Order: sequence, then structure tokens, then C-alpha cells
Amino acid sequence: MLIHGGYGNWLHWVRNIEPLSWKHTVWVPDLPSMGDSGTMIENEDPMVSLKDMAAALVATLSQLVGPETEIDIVGFSLGGVITALFAQQWTTIRRMALLGPSGHGQGRRQTKDMISWRKLEAREQKSAFRHNLMSLMLQRSACADDVALKVYESTCRQCRYRGGKFTRQSMIRDMLETFRNPILFIWGDGDVTANYPAKVADWLSRGRRGRKWAVLPGGHWIQYENADTVNQMLLCWFSAFASPCASVNSEGAEESGRLPARLSNCV
Repeated sequence: MLIHGGYGNWLHWVRNIEPLSWKHTVWVPDLPSMGDSGTMIENEDPMVSLKDMAAALVATLSQLVGPETEIDIVGFSLGGVITALFAQQWTTIRRMALLGPSGHGQGRRQTKDMISWRKLEAREQKSAFRHNLMSLMLQRSACADDVALKVYESTCRQCRYRGGKFTRQSMIRDMLETFRNPILFIWGDGDVTANYPAKVADWLSRGRRGRKWAVLPGGHWIQYENADTVNQMLLCWFSAFASPCASVNSEGAEESGRLPARLSNCV
């Protein structure tokens, strides 16, 4: 199951669904108040709203596959926090991967302010979306292609959830405290949602058996910008044997659990 990020929908995984489906049945939900899902009533306590999102996923997946079914799960950005909350209720998660998860509380390094697009004229909106896409989501301008722009614009227009800034606080480490199965953390080296991605990944992994991490070339939307590498790493991580693997293994890695990485060009 692939859980998208804030101000997003299932299209955050547009470059990942088909490659992952070669070996897996892939479920790609829209979170409540995002994409084509219904709009939830947000609680005054933002944490309650996050837990409501996770509970909605639990209820839906229980109907689809049954609560005893073993699954693997991937969360991106805000979806990382939702995944951690989901894991507290779904006891048969085999392996987890978190891509640029929010809720680490270790600071951000975004230098360009986002442009409010809602009251702009159509042409100005297009320019604002491109600016925001490069300010937050991507590192390389070559990756801001027509697909990326269309996905980003559609996800922003459909989003009704407004509590995303709450997840800049430190929370995900505590949420994952009781999860004992393997976790893979993947960050982009240019991810502006973390001051030092490698330090955050190491902080979330060190001293925890079965936790590995990698920092790849790219920005926050790493599964789009460096799709080939991310897809290969996820396929290996969720394979029946998991290790050894060409791109995900502990051989030659640092004691902290860092994994080797390579660059994949945007197409």
C-alpha cells in the first residue's frame, strides 16, 4: 500500500505504481480530504485528525483484504506519519518504507517562500505552481516536466486538508517506537523539508535493529525525481528474501545502516 503526502493524492506515485505492480498487488488510496476521497471534519486537535485518517485506512483496507492479511506499506512525507499511525493498528505489516517522512521535528531548509495561487489569474497560477513545485518538491528543473506540473496542480486543487504544518513537530520517532519489523528510510539529498536528511535518517535508525536508510540525489518528491532507483530499492526491500540485493543491502554500508545509492535521470 502506497500512502501519498500532504496536499497530494495517489498521483504522487505516478512513476512507481506500474514497476511495483510487476511483483505486487498495489493499493494506492487517497487520504481523507484529499484527491477523490470524501472530506472529513477536522478536529480542533490536529493529532486527532491524523489518527482519523489512519483509522479510515484501517477500515477501508480491512474491508478490501481483511485485517489479518500481511501487507507491506510505503509512506511519503505526511503519509509517513499516517503510515506510522496505521502501523499502530494494523498488526500484520511485514515491512515498511518511509520516503522523506514529516514529523521528525529536526528543522527545514526551504529558502523560497511558496506563492499563494488561489486568487491569481490562470496564467499566473501556472507560474505559481511551477515556482512552488521547484521550491518544495523537486531539486532539478529537468524533472519539472508536464506530468510533474499536472500532478502537482491537480493535487493542490483537490486538497481540503489544512493541518499539514502540525507535522513539522517531532512525533514520528515516538510513533514508530513499538514497530519491530524492518523499516527503510529514503531521503533526497536536496529535500528542503529536512535540514540534514542523513542526520535525520540516522537519528530514526540508529540503535534500531532492521532499520536501513539511504540518501539519494534529488529533492523531496524523491520517488518521482529518482524513480528508477527508488523503484528498484523498494522492489528489493519488499522481495521475499529482501537481502542480498543489488541496490538494497548492508554489504559495504556504514554501521549506521546507510545503503548505497545511485542517480536516475528524469524522463
